[in-house]
Amino acid sequence: MIGSFLFPFDICGKTCTARINVCIIGEDQTTVMLVQDKKLKDPKPQVIATTIAAFANNNEIRTMSRRPRLPTITFPAITMHGTYPVFYKIKVTTQLYDAVASGMYPPTAAHVLRYIPDLPLPYNEGMHFLQNRIEILACLEAFKQFL
Repeated sequence: MIGSFLFPFDICGKTCTARINVCIIGEDQTTVMLVQDKKLKDPKPQVIATTIAAFANNNEIRTMSRRPRLPTITFPAITMHGTYPVFYKIKVTTQLYDAVASGMYPPTAAHVLRYIPDLPLPYNEGMHFLQNRIEILACLEAFKQFL
């Protein structure tokens, strides 16, 4: 299932929601991948917050179906600026979620891998030019392995 979703999660002891523009949901109703449109100047904090919320949601679904909670989930994510994608692999751990929920720094650093395609023509043209389209589609094809 694909759609736009709001995910509740805790920040500093308060329940907040993170909105994701497109979310791929697996057969077991857990989130598989996130896509965020670049409506903010810097979409990184929003996509990271959304992955933390998706982590909480996935583990809640697992608990309700009497499966064990996962201590770590790595989410593939994409932010889009028009037709220009930036790719992420974001590893969320129980320690990170608990730290965000309590308003503390996590005991270990969170790692976010990001890939910004190097396009032959200006990035703000996105897929307008054939050369850019070829590069972006190659990146999207390579990114499928993380689903």
